[in-house]
Amino acid sequence: MNDEIITAADDDNPQSIGDERGRMSKADAELKEVSERLQSALRTESPELFDRRGRLRRRALSKRLAERTGGRACLSGDDLLTLEQSADAKLGD
Repeated sequence: MNDEIITAADDDNPQSIGDERGRMSKADAELKEVSERLQSALRTESPELFDRRGRLRRRALSKRLAERTGGRACLSGDDLLTLEQSADAKLGD
C-alpha cells in the first residue's frame, strides 16, 4: 500500500505533469469521438440543419433549440433532463 501524500507542490514534478497531459489527451480524444458520433446522428436525423458543404447552420439550430426550450436561454438540470427524455421518447416511437 502506498501511503504517499500528494500535495500541490508535487504538481511541478515531471511525472505529475506527464500524467496530467496523458489524462487530458485521453479526455480530449473521448470528447472528440462523442462529438463526432453525435454530429453524425444529428446529420442523419436533421439534415436540414446542415448546408451543402456539411457545415452546421447555426441559425437553424438556434431556432430549433429556441422552439424546444420555449425561448429560454438557460435551462436547469431538470429542464434539460425533460428535453432529453422527450427526445429519447420520440426516437423510441
